[in-house]
Amino acid sequence: MILTSPGGGAVDINEDTEISLHLSPTAQQSALFSHITRAVTSAPRTTDPENPSWHEKMLMYDPVILEDLTAWLNEGQLTRVGYDGEASPTDVKKWCESKSVCCLWRGNRRGKERKRL
Repeated sequence: MILTSPGGGAVDINEDTEISLHLSPTAQQSALFSHITRAVTSAPRTTDPENPSWHEKMLMYDPVILEDLTAWLNEGQLTRVGYDGEASPTDVKKWCESKSVCCLWRGNRRGKERKRL
């Protein structure tokens, strides 16, 4: 398939053409994402209905506060599942988006803390 670009040049696209997506995770992010998934899904279920686990919150479509989930992961949950490192809130946000998990930052656009979710 040959396409023309706005500059007048031709672009040849075939099965050998490498197309990279901006949203595709890197190899390092993919490893981290699989460990985050394992940490969230293998954590014990809660016995208190008022305080659901992270996995239960996600299944109920409760919005996840990125800073809180990141802190929980870095407090030993990633180590528990075999990941040697820490996650950044930005990486956790990308993981949430890749899993269609509703997430938000604790602060709003003006830099103030949210009053309600």
